[in-house]
Amino acid sequence: MTLALTGWLWADRGVGAGLREHAREILTRHDAAGRTAQPPSSGRYLTGTLVESATTAEGSTRLTVEFTGDAPGNGPCERDYYAEAFESASAVVVVLEGKPRNLLERLNLGFGEETCLLVGQRRTATVVLTRPLHGRTVLDGHTAEPVAVVVSG
Repeated sequence: MTLALTGWLWADRGVGAGLREHAREILTRHDAAGRTAQPPSSGRYLTGTLVESATTAEGSTRLTVEFTGDAPGNGPCERDYYAEAFESASAVVVVLEGKPRNLLERLNLGFGEETCLLVGQRRTATVVLTRPLHGRTVLDGHTAEPVAVVVSG
């Protein structure tokens, strides 16, 4: 029983299915419009973290995104963030989702009320693309808005 429970607890890494579906719809709309399209209504109630900017090196398949999120760690007000990229010939949609590392919070259990400060931390996450960016548009996976990208080298 412990192994099954442990496996279940840690199998929840990565972004959720709703965010994946939303990102794919953003990519489909962008490719069909040939430019940034309106975000699909499927994301109206989805939680997610906004991608604020991105960096990569010329010819690299690694794309690092910056965002504002909760502090890293194991406490009740801290999160691990997972990023996933969805790609087409013209765009890359990056989805971010924060999940608690704290076991009790993952199980929606607690021993009273915790008070969390609403102070955002500068965070980064890196995704590995199937091929280098080479002029493709990077889109936020929540809003479908273009993200500023700095390409070095």
